[in-house]
Amino acid sequence: MGRHDDALRLQEETVAAEKVALGDRHPETLTSMNNLAETYRAMGRPDDALRLQEETLAARKVALGDRHPETLTSMNNLAETYSAMGRHDDALQLEEETLAASKIVLGDRHPDTLTSMSNLAVIYSAMGRHDDALRLQEETVAAEKVALGDRHPETLTSMNNLAETYRAMGRPDDALRLQEETLAARKVALGDRHPETLTSMSNLAMTYNTLGRQDEALILYERAVSGFEAALGKDHPNSRIVRDNFEICRARKRDRGDGG
Repeated sequence: MGRHDDALRLQEETVAAEKVALGDRHPETLTSMNNLAETYRAMGRPDDALRLQEETLAARKVALGDRHPETLTSMNNLAETYSAMGRHDDALQLEEETLAASKIVLGDRHPDTLTSMSNLAVIYSAMGRHDDALRLQEETVAAEKVALGDRHPETLTSMNNLAETYRAMGRPDDALRLQEETLAARKVALGDRHPETLTSMSNLAMTYNTLGRQDEALILYERAVSGFEAALGKDHPNSRIVRDNFEICRARKRDRGDGG
């Protein structure tokens, strides 16, 4: 939690100072506001993130134009927050608009366009449109492997999301294969205690549980809970979700008469 607190304090000080020195609508001020909003979301404060992202997007449209790359970044980030808050219709409309504009302004295979594709696929999945999500995620993973490399963090995020879609579609074996690959790669690229590595641990544990491999699931869940609580705090939404899933898995093991 300390790293996020330090980042938050520094970013809030930076935004305040830049508003005085540069003005509320200077591009550097807006970049700092965008970054502060991302920290709010990472800390499990989506309402604060939403308020700042809506303000930043409106200001960037005026200062930079509707189709400037930084405006498109704000649109993408706001769509992610809408999705995280369950406002999937708002997220879908904004992300589809962002993707269409990114393809025109940046090109089909620009990293920001690929990120928008990945995010749109996540929204499709959240809305139960798994076939649409699958098609877009497989396309995104293939493109990111070429454009960014097999082990780039963005590629690994798309692989993680594709695995989640496989599991949602009742393909746990495909999910398992991809999750094991993603977790191993994230440990090397990001470290054992990075939040994205911990997310991979938790997702793989869920698939193990689905497949009836509770002993392996519990080991991973325990590591993920410990890691999330150390990195983000016990009250962060990610910590609570993984802790709840850990208890569900333990209960399933007990119900099967395996102890625990």
